[in-house]
Amino acid sequence: MNPSLSSLPLSIYVADMETSPPLLSKKEQHILDSQMEIEWLQRQIEQRKQGFDSFAANKENVAQLTDKQVLDELAIYSEKVEHTRVDMDIMSQYNLCKDRIVTNVDDNHYTLNALYPHLKPQSYGFDSEKIQQIQSLVMQRDKLAVEEMQLLEELDNIENQTMRLHTQIIEHHQDNQQLGADLATAKEQQQQEQRQEPASQWRNTETASVVSSQATGDFNVDKLRDIQNRLETSKNILMGLILESGIDWASDSKWSRVMLFIGTEEDD
Repeated sequence: MNPSLSSLPLSIYVADMETSPPLLSKKEQHILDSQMEIEWLQRQIEQRKQGFDSFAANKENVAQLTDKQVLDELAIYSEKVEHTRVDMDIMSQYNLCKDRIVTNVDDNHYTLNALYPHLKPQSYGFDSEKIQQIQSLVMQRDKLAVEEMQLLEELDNIENQTMRLHTQIIEHHQDNQQLGADLATAKEQQQQEQRQEPASQWRNTETASVVSSQATGDFNVDKLRDIQNRLETSKNILMGLILESGIDWASDSKWSRVMLFIGTEEDD
């Protein structure tokens, strides 16, 4: 190529190449293309032959293997698969731990900077007053969190007590309903009996009233006698205690009044 063409503009250079005669004729170009295609086909045939030879060799090797060798190869393959699985599990655990560490570091970034600002004193320009404020706020937050947990626990206990009380109320309500039903049944039976035998019921009622009055009078008399006996016993016990204690009740106005009240006269 003429060296002077390098100094020409690109459009003039391209136009000069288009107008210049081709280096190869059409026949030569066709022969060159055919030769390149033949070489490509030869390479493909060679690759296919190599693949067939390797397949035939592998097939022959496999055919020559005994059952024990096949089992050994399978055991080796299974062992490799198991080792690969273990390695994958280890890598997965490592990745999970790494991700968890990164997440925790990211979540606790501001808390760590607030609690330990001396690790990076020039990072944020916090003075001691701001650091103390942040620390007090963090402590207050922790205290509120603890109080919240305690309140939640108390609420759980109250809820459990409420459930127990609700269960007891339901049981009492059922018992009351049963008692009401029993009372209604008894009342209905009584009304039926009264309608069936009014005269006999009236006579029995009067007789029962008289008997009840007599029994009540006898009971009251017996009760009064029992109370009187108890009072006498108490007076005797008190008198015995005063006498055995050695108290000079004759010269003591208070004990003298007590002895006179329980029935003993003062000796002259």
